[in-house]
Amino acid sequence: MEWGNGVAARLAALSLDPKGRQTVQLLAADAVRCGLLMDLALAGRVTLTSNSVSVDAVPTGFAPADALLNAMTAESGRPLDAWFGEHRLALHLVADALVETGCWQARRTILGRRRYSIHDQARADRDKQLDLGLPASAWTPEDAAVAALGSMAHLIGRFRQLGYVVPPPEIPAELLRSAGAQEWMLAAGVDYLRTTRAGYFYRRAALGSGGSLT
Repeated sequence: MEWGNGVAARLAALSLDPKGRQTVQLLAADAVRCGLLMDLALAGRVTLTSNSVSVDAVPTGFAPADALLNAMTAESGRPLDAWFGEHRLALHLVADALVETGCWQARRTILGRRRYSIHDQARADRDKQLDLGLPASAWTPEDAAVAALGSMAHLIGRFRQLGYVVPPPEIPAELLRSAGAQEWMLAAGVDYLRTTRAGYFYRRAALGSGGSLT
């Protein structure tokens, strides 16, 4: 697959502010991990069996995906939610891998901090305005995943400004069904973000301010 066009890459792009800085909000990193697992499910690398999740760890060429697949193979007893929340797979690792594969560009500020630029800003701008109320026929599985996970992580629409002071959005069942055979992965990711968001809301000190994602 083209990782620069994947769910994880699109969510990572939504996690940048106008200056190319990554948000420090933990839920954004969680959403990107959910997106990476969705990418792997769409690629047939993570599949649902009758009583477990099966993993195909043949290298993909994208370092974060390969690290995740290898870890899932080595630690096969962990539940799926544990991988959605795997903090060893930090947001900056996904961003740096997108730079290394030529999907993004990066520059360093005078203080040595990285600022990222994406190749398809127009798509990111469209993603920011994805409407959960669109009919099911309007969605590809990838678009549905970006809309559902991005909305739950406050990366899309009015939630970029309102943040965690408002209740999480309701994700329509029709939108989840638009993921087709990978509805199970998308629904699991949305449920994980909903639960995790509630925990962050009650432990706001763990989030940091993160600034406004506009």
